[in-house]
Amino acid sequence: LRQREIRLQTINDIARGITEQEPIESIIERALMSMFQAYPKYRVAFGEVTDSDQLRFKRSLQPSGRGGLIGVSIELGTDQFTLDRLRRSEILAISSCDPNEVNQRELAASLGSVGAAALLAVPVILDGKLFGSLSFDSDSPATWTEYEMK
Repeated sequence: LRQREIRLQTINDIARGITEQEPIESIIERALMSMFQAYPKYRVAFGEVTDSDQLRFKRSLQPSGRGGLIGVSIELGTDQFTLDRLRRSEILAISSCDPNEVNQRELAASLGSVGAAALLAVPVILDGKLFGSLSFDSDSPATWTEYEMK
């Protein structure tokens, strides 16, 4: 019940920020804080997609003992499948970042290099263009539930 309340509050905060024309950075910051409060066992991050198709992390919140992602870049341009999915506003769910177990081998290797064993990425579309991604990642493989993906 608490996670559902936090989710609704997050949606309301985002809607209010958009209505009040707040800077996108402020809206994203509040969303990250709410998401981390709801899911404290995951690292929660926001990254912007650059013109060269890199996902450059601008903000991250993580459980104690896990490293942050601020300043880390992940190459998306070599993985057209993932990039196209994000551009179509599709949520990307990877249960295991083991390069031997998933189709997106290069993405999985990049994620593994920053300590992510599983990933849930939600695209952020701004003015019809892929702006970035809000993501959750786990330091162990995870089966993402329908609830977590909504």
